[in-house]
Amino acid sequence: MNAHALRLPRGTTIDHRLNIRRRLFEYRNNQKIKTTPSRIQLNQIQTKIIEFH
Repeated sequence: MNAHALRLPRGTTIDHRLNIRRRLFEYRNNQKIKTTPSRIQLNQIQTKIIEFH
């Protein structure tokens, strides 16, 4: 994902950008969980979230 795609104002801090990115990441994972609720995929997504933090 491109940081420019978020179109953030100039005063936005890097931490804030990372926070937005994290929210987008978690939102996408939540969508995946809703569409494909199999145990193997849930485990994969959980490990991805842990690695991401």
